[in-house]
Amino acid sequence: MLACSGAAIACSDAWWSAAAGPERSEWQEIAAQGRTLVREAGTLGTVALAAGGRCSGWLGSARWAGARGTRAYQGVTVANAPIETLSTISRHRLELDALRPFGAMLSAGARVAYQHTLREIADVGRVRGYPERFSQWEFAAGAEARLVDRPALRLSAQLWLGAGPPGRLELELPNADPAVLRLGSSRSQQFGIDLQGGLPAAGAVGWQWQLQAASRRDTTAAGPAQVILRQGLPIGGAAQPETRQTGRWLRIGVQHGF
Repeated sequence: MLACSGAAIACSDAWWSAAAGPERSEWQEIAAQGRTLVREAGTLGTVALAAGGRCSGWLGSARWAGARGTRAYQGVTVANAPIETLSTISRHRLELDALRPFGAMLSAGARVAYQHTLREIADVGRVRGYPERFSQWEFAAGAEARLVDRPALRLSAQLWLGAGPPGRLELELPNADPAVLRLGSSRSQQFGIDLQGGLPAAGAVGWQWQLQAASRRDTTAAGPAQVILRQGLPIGGAAQPETRQTGRWLRIGVQHGF
C-alpha cells in the first residue's frame, strides 16, 4: 500500500522488461505541390526498457526506446540536382501510459510521449552534409485487447492514435549560423502485437519471454519559413517540409514480474 494525500493507493503486479531487435525505417519529405523531395530507407537497431504495474485499478507503465543506424538517402540539392548519400539516425523516445481495464480482456487509456531524433546527413562529393535535431511531444489515446490469456501464453494487440503540437528542429547548415526551425503539428498511428510465454500458473510473477511486432506511421506538417543567418546577416530562408515516417519493428526480450 502506498500513501498519497491521506488516501491509500493499492499497487501490485509490478514488472520490468527489456527487448531488442531490428526496425525497418522509412522517411519522406514532401513539397507543398506533393512532389517527394527526399526519400530514405534503412534498418535501425533498437533497444527498449520498460517498467509498470497496477495501482488502484489502473495499469501504468513507463518505456524508453532507443534506435540507431543508417538509411540510404535520395534527394536533390538546392540547385535541384539529384544526390545520393547516407543519413545516420540516433533516436530516443520516452512513453508514459495509463490504461483502465474494462473487463478481463480489454483496456483503454492515454499516452504521453517525447521523442528526440538526431539525423546526420553525410557529405557526398563537394556537397557538405549537416546535422538536424528534432524534438516532438505526442498525446495519444489507445486500447489493448487480450486475444489469448492462458497460464503459459498470452497474446495481445494494441492500437494507438496520437497527435502532437508543433515541435522544433535545431539545424546546423554548412556556412550558416545554427538555427531553430518550428515544425508543423503531427499525427500518428501505431498497431502492435505482443506475445508472452513462460508464465507461471500462479500469475505473472517470475520470468517470461516476449515477442513484440509493431508498425507505426508519423506525419508532421510543414513548418513556417525562417530567415537563415551567417554571422548575424540574412543569407536566405529555410523551412522543414511535410515529413512522413514509417517504422516496422520486431523485438525479442524478457519480462520479470514481482
